[in-house]
Amino acid sequence: MTVRSGAGHVLRLQRGERPWQSGGGGLESGTGWVNDGGNLPGGSIFTTVLEDKTEGSLWLPHAAGAREVVLHFAQGRVARIEAASGAEELEALFDAHSGEPRRVSHVGVGLNPALSRPTGWTLVDQHIRGAFFVALGEYRYMGGQNASSLNIDFCNPKATVEIDGRALVVEGQIAV
Repeated sequence: MTVRSGAGHVLRLQRGERPWQSGGGGLESGTGWVNDGGNLPGGSIFTTVLEDKTEGSLWLPHAAGAREVVLHFAQGRVARIEAASGAEELEALFDAHSGEPRRVSHVGVGLNPALSRPTGWTLVDQHIRGAFFVALGEYRYMGGQNASSLNIDFCNPKATVEIDGRALVVEGQIAV
């Protein structure tokens, strides 16, 4: 999987045989569990990734108070943070948590046709049709291996996402 964002930033992720999952926002029959982790409104597809295989850089308009953020990844985790403002606060957020809070846990694409513009609240914005999102930290609940006291999502509504060389999303627009 390849994600292109900002001015020339490219992030490469591998999911191996891990399946894509859907997050429709409904309750799964008899479990009481919302199938996309409890995020409403729902409407997304997502997958976990191989813990040590994410490489490259990802541009985000904002991330936990930081603006114009570039996360640089090496061996599956955030190795360096650049930002127009707030980089120190984002570093402090990661440093305040145990386990591997800088490791990618899952990624996805929003599919909700009723959402058309960002609200500034990531748990809503990640479901905008065509928005790319990346989660960092804990995800054993999704079948991954990473343990952390942090699980946080960041969203880029204008990224390009390619799967096996085929464009799924082009600059925030569904292409398939």
